Amino acid sequence: MKKISTLTFLLATLITINVMGQTLIPWSSTNVIISGRTDESNTDYVSFGYSGVRIITRFEGTSLKMRISSPEKENYLLCIIDDSIQDKIHLATSTSEVILASGLADKTHKVEVIKITESLQGLCKFYGFTLDAGKTLQQPDALPDRRIHFIGNSITCGYGIEVLDKNLHFEAATENFYDAYAALTARTLDAEWNIVSRSGIGMYRNYGEPVAGSTNCMYNIYNQTFYDKASPLWDYSRFQPHVVCVNLGTNDFSESKGDTALFAANYRKFLDTLRLNYPATKIVILAGPMYNNLIYVNLLKKLVSARNAAGDTQCWFFELSAQDGSLGYGADWHPSRAQARKNANELASFLAKITGWQSMANLQATAVSADGKTISVMFSDTLVSNSKTDEIHLTINNIPVKCSNAIDATDPRMVKIKLDQRVMQTDTIKIQYSADTLQTINGKKVMRFLSVPVTNTVKETIIKTAKLQSPGTVIEASFNKNVGYVNASALQLTNDAQASLVIDSAKVKSGYKYIVQIFVHNAIEAGDSIYISYSSRAIAGTDSIYATPLSESLKVETAYTTNVSETSSGTGLFYVYPNPSASGTFSLSPAFHAKGITSVSVVSATGLAIPSSFNQNDLTVKLQSTIAGGSLCFVVIVTKNESLVCKIII
Repeated sequence: MKKISTLTFLLATLITINVMGQTLIPWSSTNVIISGRTDESNTDYVSFGYSGVRIITRFEGTSLKMRISSPEKENYLLCIIDDSIQDKIHLATSTSEVILASGLADKTHKVEVIKITESLQGLCKFYGFTLDAGKTLQQPDALPDRRIHFIGNSITCGYGIEVLDKNLHFEAATENFYDAYAALTARTLDAEWNIVSRSGIGMYRNYGEPVAGSTNCMYNIYNQTFYDKASPLWDYSRFQPHVVCVNLGTNDFSESKGDTALFAANYRKFLDTLRLNYPATKIVILAGPMYNNLIYVNLLKKLVSARNAAGDTQCWFFELSAQDGSLGYGADWHPSRAQARKNANELASFLAKITGWQSMANLQATAVSADGKTISVMFSDTLVSNSKTDEIHLTINNIPVKCSNAIDATDPRMVKIKLDQRVMQTDTIKIQYSADTLQTINGKKVMRFLSVPVTNTVKETIIKTAKLQSPGTVIEASFNKNVGYVNASALQLTNDAQASLVIDSAKVKSGYKYIVQIFVHNAIEAGDSIYISYSSRAIAGTDSIYATPLSESLKVETAYTTNVSETSSGTGLFYVYPNPSASGTFSLSPAFHAKGITSVSVVSATGLAIPSSFNQNDLTVKLQSTIAGGSLCFVVIVTKNESLVCKIII
């Protein structure tokens, strides 16, 4: 937090600048609180780099602008006006002023601005606020009395947490410290946070760097105000935490490398540094969710045990639940929002035990019903029946939607949100509520959530392929799940000339509920260009979710040369089943598992071998070459005891 000299105090109190009918109030105003590691040596601006730096004030009037620059790389800020999260603010390298609010009621408002990108994106320089003419800033609420210092890596920064795709890579636009476990933990405990973290950093070795170690590892740069600048050094008296949480080690052992002895040596020295500068602080060593190797975990436990044995009883070990994919992954396999929330709930409970702090009741999980019409929100504590559930607001794709909310009768920890419209698979859903919206029977405060992304598990009914079957009068459309309803009149088939084909009927294929068979009046020639489309309420899954209208036609595969359409044999074992999910593939009867198949081959009626491959695990045969439709072939199945032949028409 900033400290102000007497001269600066006088200047900040007396000086405001009127520019073109607006009032500029400098960063050093006593009505501005700045929390985090900052450099305040320049009177024109304050510099900061680490995630989570906060700027808080109250302002009069209808609008607010912020003079700020990000000269090195792009950064993102989160702005909260009157407890409502605004759109993220993108700071390009050319940015000099941003609009935080406009068109507000002419009264006093609260504002909080948080840096949600990490220090690798470079420093930001904050100059001050611009207000309506004649308006001024007011003293904001004081920061919480509880203080937690988080030291970590990309997990602490919220790397890639805004996406749910492990194959994506880092972008500043998808990083969000506010949704990561550290911020969530502090918010659950109503504590001020202070962050020193950056992606790729380790205790002795940074990601992908030599096993011998890195010169800019955490132990070497921790006493600096900024990780990449030797000066100014940090003044530890500016933030004395009640708890320090250290989450490092994932990068030290990245790429299956790392030296446990060097890691332990640096960790021991780092703990000495922490204890020297924070003599009364509780220190918690964490094993993070991305790396829970048993050797590493045991090493951390030994470090804590050694300190305890030496008389430092205020040092603990805590292991966060490892991610297993069930909650999804962010970019580059980083924790998802759901994983971060899970880890934050765990850590907040642990810190509450060792500090005696009462944690706030908080949101545990969200879910969407299979039919997309109900959203369930689970809290950590039982809610009182007269909670103001109607003040829980919902947006879909950033648009407010009507809903009716009620506490669940069978589980009063849960709020059920009933929608007037159905959620689609691609929808982005968020809920919002303030701190006084809900009450618990045990009197706990409920942590406010200004914007909670809801885990959207709706799985729409989607067409995958459509293939013409021999002799050209049936099209089989495969879907991503079982189909329970088909309306033939809502289906449409067209050719290149945009002429519609007559559809006689449509039904779910017997024995293959994920396939819809469409029967056409006139046979389609192999190779014809045919397209399928359908309107809303044409097809629904067995879960009653309708397929999204297929407005852009899907081309039907009309080369039906390798789909089995007829089988015959002398015994019940010789059954061959078509498999429309893979052209040229068919399955043998499951009864053949017991026969112990040693080989399968396919030959034409003239005795020529047809190249094919056999998968013994699922009894599928895949043809490697094209065969004309209507050809007679034989499947030769050799088992441990006999050779069997099945006649098929392809």
